[in-house]
Amino acid sequence: MEPKKVYSVSEVTGLIRIHLEAKFPSVSIRGEVSNLRVQSSGHAYFTLKDAQSLIACVCFKNYWQRQNGTIRDGDQILVTGALKVYEPRGNYQINVIDLRADGLGNLHAEFEKRKQFYKEKGYFEEARKRAIPFFPKTIGLVTSASGAALQDMLNVLKRRFSVGITILVQNCRVQGQMAAQEIAKAIELLQTQAEVILLARGGGSIEDLWPFNEDLVVEAVYLSRIPIISGVGHETDFTLVDFVADVRAPTPSAAAELAVPDRLHLLAVVGRFSRMARFQGNQILVDCARRLKGHEASDLHAIFQDKLDRRSLDLDHLKNRLEFLKVHYFLNQRSKLDQFQSGHRLKLVLRFLEFKKRDLIPMDQRRVTQAIRQKIDNLRNGLKTVMTQLMVCDPAQQLQRGYSWLFCGESMINSVKQLTVGQDVSIQLVDGRVVAKISQLCPEGDANG
Repeated sequence: MEPKKVYSVSEVTGLIRIHLEAKFPSVSIRGEVSNLRVQSSGHAYFTLKDAQSLIACVCFKNYWQRQNGTIRDGDQILVTGALKVYEPRGNYQINVIDLRADGLGNLHAEFEKRKQFYKEKGYFEEARKRAIPFFPKTIGLVTSASGAALQDMLNVLKRRFSVGITILVQNCRVQGQMAAQEIAKAIELLQTQAEVILLARGGGSIEDLWPFNEDLVVEAVYLSRIPIISGVGHETDFTLVDFVADVRAPTPSAAAELAVPDRLHLLAVVGRFSRMARFQGNQILVDCARRLKGHEASDLHAIFQDKLDRRSLDLDHLKNRLEFLKVHYFLNQRSKLDQFQSGHRLKLVLRFLEFKKRDLIPMDQRRVTQAIRQKIDNLRNGLKTVMTQLMVCDPAQQLQRGYSWLFCGESMINSVKQLTVGQDVSIQLVDGRVVAKISQLCPEGDANG
């Protein structure tokens, strides 16, 4: 057998170019513009697509300038050009020599249609949207584990407040045919695990973001029992979940910013409240000191004695009240007994009352006695506390700590201005008085003192 010819890659690519370019020297194609990029050279590159396929296009500067910038992503256009094969990469593209608008793109039209539908159903109403928890303990992230959006959100959460927060990542596809089902499933799984959900992915074309416009995802966001923050695409990108979610963030990083408080801001607030508390505490202490300064020790003793007398009166009142209730209870029981001492059920009633007499009445007496004892114990404890406070304020305790009082006659001396040289005084110590004579006065601040 004659051996088959073996081609090189370049030979095969060259043959493809020859046949394709010869077959399609000029072709007109209708489709939707996507990923439009205009280079500094003035050449425009974009993708032309429909529901099933796409093809790369290039429109060189001299042809592109005729459009005056009227073509945008999502536009439905009609292009005419030649099919070309770029041999170094084995790619093919349309070299466009003419293009013109052919109406609004199918995806954009479908987006507007769905948006109006859900708006009329009330999915976008602000009244149904919930507030984001100020300090969530568990945050769910619905995104692709391999995407840059996940790392951006994790970095923001770690920087702002990571202590005490659990982050649950539900990996799912965020573009493609199965993305909508996986996103909806991820949201459902987090309903009983997280306190707030961040639904996010990076930017892309309208077809890349289309899963976030699918009915499955919109319904999952609407039916979520916990708040959802949408951070899909860039700031200029909008999907239907942005309108349904409780909060819309322009980027995934911004969504993470909204999910947790700023640690530095919280520390500043705590510091401010701490300073206010210290200031107010000092003011209270100063006010108490000022009020106490205006009272003599005897006044304080009288105040505490008055409180003690009041507590004693309360105790006597409670005792009398309990005695009254006890008598009233037994009189009431006796009245009921009298009411049932007639008729054919007398024996049964007497037997029942005998049971009450043996069991219930002693039980009630024990309860009343126990309550009286408990109240007396409480009052005794309060009395002990007041006595302790009185002992602290007792003037005699000051003498025990080494202080002394100076008297002239029966008047207490508290200033050198009340004394003269040669005057007789007495000094009260803890165990008696000492009589002395003033030989020298040294006012405070005197250089000779």
